[in-house]
Amino acid sequence: MISLSEFISNLSNIVRPNRFKCVVIPPKNMTTELESDVLQFYIHGGVIPDRSFGEIELKYLGMSLKLPGNEQLQDLTITVLLDSEWELRDYFEVWCDHINSRSDNLKGKMKDLFSEAYIDIIPLGFEGEELTTYRFFNIFPKLVSEIELNMDSTDSAATFQVTFGYSHWLQMEDDTL
Repeated sequence: MISLSEFISNLSNIVRPNRFKCVVIPPKNMTTELESDVLQFYIHGGVIPDRSFGEIELKYLGMSLKLPGNEQLQDLTITVLLDSEWELRDYFEVWCDHINSRSDNLKGKMKDLFSEAYIDIIPLGFEGEELTTYRFFNIFPKLVSEIELNMDSTDSAATFQVTFGYSHWLQMEDDTL
């Protein structure tokens, strides 16, 4: 049987959800005035998506055998604090225009839309040390959400969400980054 003091001493390694870094790297050929390292200080929230699999059901003589199918990727959503110059909102609007320009309805070249773009979500320990890194490859914004303006919101910051699609993700070690 484990004692209470042993139980408490083992709790020191619990990860807190409010200690994280999120680094967004856009496609190489997207030009913007905002440095991507500045963006990490305005990301208010994020989610490491579920990992789930489809199911293949085989029937034989009235019996069913369920097998794992293809992995089903969930979208990645981050919440961004809105700055007074709207630079962060503009950053994602430029990225969306890079995918499809609203003025002339022209799409970018497919390889340029997400070439070498990625997001790192990095949980941090109590001392600020990086515990691990989740890297999402070939990202592109699928949705830049609305910004809610409300007279009743006097003690909160304005935010918006960006939902990304991606090709795959890996949990990375320091030596593989």
